[in-house]
Amino acid sequence: EIYGYIDGYWNENDVWTLDSEAFKSAGIDTQGIKGTLVDFRSFHSEQLKEEMKFYLLHELKEKRLSVRTIRSNYKTPVAEIGKNCSANSFDVLSFSSPVLVGKEKSLFYETVQRNVVRFITDFYDERSELERDRWHARMIPGVKISAAGKRTIPSLNFEEIPDYYRESVKRYLKTLIYRRSWSFCCEILIYIRYFYKVFYAHGYGDGFQEILSRSDIESYLQWVSEDYEKNNATFRSK
Repeated sequence: EIYGYIDGYWNENDVWTLDSEAFKSAGIDTQGIKGTLVDFRSFHSEQLKEEMKFYLLHELKEKRLSVRTIRSNYKTPVAEIGKNCSANSFDVLSFSSPVLVGKEKSLFYETVQRNVVRFITDFYDERSELERDRWHARMIPGVKISAAGKRTIPSLNFEEIPDYYRESVKRYLKTLIYRRSWSFCCEILIYIRYFYKVFYAHGYGDGFQEILSRSDIESYLQWVSEDYEKNNATFRSK
């Protein structure tokens, strides 16, 4: 499937230039920008080059990334990642090689690394959407997404939930996604992530939730109050 996706211009050229008709044909807005979008010639591994092309083209077509963002922030990191991957690299985790670029560019480098690994890993993941640690709304038929939500291509990310509680949180959200709006579920997950983050940060460990006492909850309310003392009462109550 990946090779059919990046056929023609995208596969035949290792330098993507914005004056190519391929962008227009793919429905990608070049926003009047000219020149080279990205250069893949630094890649020693043909397989990983294909994977990176697939990731960038997919994100452009789905409007998760703009040509301006890629050209301004991703162009150099992509080239550096290619240099860091050996010709014998086949595993997508090879993209996670050490940061070798300048400090001022390391943030974008790490962003590309993290996003491409996540994207490709999800692509090859054969589990159903609700079994994964990141749920994409449009991959779950029947969920309620607002017009604004559809433009942002929303997802629910459970990766920050501790392993011990992750499956139970996913089971809980499964009971909500069809009855409530997607935005409501996203908001609830924010509070749940905060709940676990705060307790673990204060020395609690796996299994703490099952034995919570009144004093634990009183401590939690105090931590919330301290963390959000500058916010209004309505926000703190949520």
